[in-house]
Amino acid sequence: MLARPHPSQTGRYMLVFGHLRRRAAVELGRKVRAVIKPMTDRDHVIAQGQENNGRANTSFIEKAVFAAEITNRNFDDDNSTVMAALGADKSTLSKMLAVAGLPTPLLKAIGRAKLYWSRSLVRS
Repeated sequence: MLARPHPSQTGRYMLVFGHLRRRAAVELGRKVRAVIKPMTDRDHVIAQGQENNGRANTSFIEKAVFAAEITNRNFDDDNSTVMAALGADKSTLSKMLAVAGLPTPLLKAIGRAKLYWSRSLVRS
């Protein structure tokens, strides 16, 4: 787990990543260690995105929604923060933002669904 000092509340910390591990530890009544590192909001988002990208079970829709959340925070005019966080180029980011723009009920209905390709689906 990675945490950083809270930017406006002395003595408080913000979890950067490890939210699921923290939740499991709380439910099990166990203590866990975290690395505490000072970082800016931008660095926080990039670290969080890179950690999420490292997981094999993150769907395109989840990444798209995360991309939209970062974009809406307006870190920069050229979306370099969101591209760094997701390891995506402009073309991929554009596709992600288009998907994230779909109606929320539809995105929630699809959820973490993965797209599995089959030879029978690909036409020659």
